[in-house]
Formats: sequence, C-alpha cells, structure tokens
Amino acid sequence: MTEPAHSDDPACDPCAAPAPSDERVRAPRSRRIPRSRAQQARVDARPEWAGVIALHHGSLNQQVREWVERGLKNGLLKVVVCTTSLDLGVDFLLVERVFQIGSPKGVARLMQRAGRSGHAPGLPSRVTIVPTHALELIEAAAAREAVDKRQIESRDTPQKPFDVLVQQLVTVVIGGGFDALKLYDELLQTYAYRDLTQ
Repeated sequence: MTEPAHSDDPACDPCAAPAPSDERVRAPRSRRIPRSRAQQARVDARPEWAGVIALHHGSLNQQVREWVERGLKNGLLKVVVCTTSLDLGVDFLLVERVFQIGSPKGVARLMQRAGRSGHAPGLPSRVTIVPTHALELIEAAAAREAVDKRQIESRDTPQKPFDVLVQQLVTVVIGGGFDALKLYDELLQTYAYRDLTQ
C-alpha cells in the first residue's frame, strides 16, 4: 500500500513538469499525484511555468494546499490562482498584487483581499479587478470609487447567534465536558453574548 505523499516532496507539486504516465516517484512516503486535464494542458503548453504557478482551492488535497502556501511564503511561486481558500487569515509578505476575478461582492471584501498584497507596514496594497462581464465592469468602477472615498459598508455583529453558540457548546462537550456556570460567565465576556440569559 502506498502511503500519502509527503508535503515536502516535489511529487506534491501540482505544477511540476509532467512525468511519463507510467513513471512513479519511488522516494519513501511519496507517490505521484495525478493532475487534472487542465493542469496537464497548462504544463504541456508552458513547461517553464512548472513550479512557478500553482492552484489553491479548498477541494485540493491538504498536502498540496500546504505546498502552495509554503511556495508563496518562501517566494518560489510567482502566481497562485486561488479561491477564498486563501482568505482565511494566512499572511504572505511576498504578494505584490491581488487580481480579483469577477465581482468582489462588497467594498470591505475587496479591501480585505487587497490587503493580502503588501502585507507589511508601509507597503502598499494593490488589487486589480478583472470583470467577467459588463455589469461587473460597472461594479468594479463603483467599488474603486467607494474605496477612494472610504465608503465601506458596515458590518453588523449578530447578537446572540444561537447556531454559533450550539457549535461552541458541542465542541466543549466533546472536548471533555464543562462547568456550566464557568462556561456561562465566559460567554458573557464576549460582545455577541454579553446579554445572554440563563
């Protein structure tokens, strides 16, 4: 039985130069990860992009995502095409520009994504919106104007969101139990549950 690919292994590189279809990486704890037709077509068309451009998506194997994140952090990757899978608080100092394909669906969201570039004090954040149709072109222009004027939509904090509370309670129970009064006092320390009654 083949073990999962080791995350430092070039076999995890979704953009590495293609190996013949019958060749397998024989290093310990590794295996060749099959590419999609689109990935293979890109590598065939632009072999010089292998190891320089990569994909990041929540549906990809965790080891592949981690390889891409390390490649971004250490500057090996020059381009990463991603979904919101990289919006989860991951900071990459070497990102120079973010390309927002399609609508950002909000000024605050656009600014948050722009902040992924130049992510250090004194460095500018750069974002380019690439509309996919005419209405998004209008939206992009409006978003740019709103950013320039600092007209950012407000975000309301939900009060006592019980779905979140239930998730937290289940996590605490599974984690070994709790003291009800201590947990209640802890919940009262949060803004959203400050008025929670027993």
